[in-house]
Amino acid sequence: MRQFLQTNLIRADDGTIKFRINLPGLSRFIHDIVSFPLVPEKETRQYLGPTLFISGRLSGYITDKQRPLIQRLFPNYSLETLEAGHWVQAEKPLEFAQVVTTFLAQHPN
Repeated sequence: MRQFLQTNLIRADDGTIKFRINLPGLSRFIHDIVSFPLVPEKETRQYLGPTLFISGRLSGYITDKQRPLIQRLFPNYSLETLEAGHWVQAEKPLEFAQVVTTFLAQHPN
């Protein structure tokens, strides 16, 4: 857990430690994030933009059983699976960054 949390910290130019994640952005959009459907089986809304799911092969969070639901809610999704557990970004940071960078380069808007 500590290693995961530490991946979000950086040392600023003045020597202080700060979060590298976009806390103002998370704060601004937290309502949208947490208001996503709690009962997705009944959800009719979709996000039509390109969406990237990154899964760890050793994690049980994205299963073949869930893929039809993901497809229904995010029809323009892609799934990348890395050789890792649930915390893909902490276990395989370079591979994770490459997958995200490639996706963002292919979908700049």
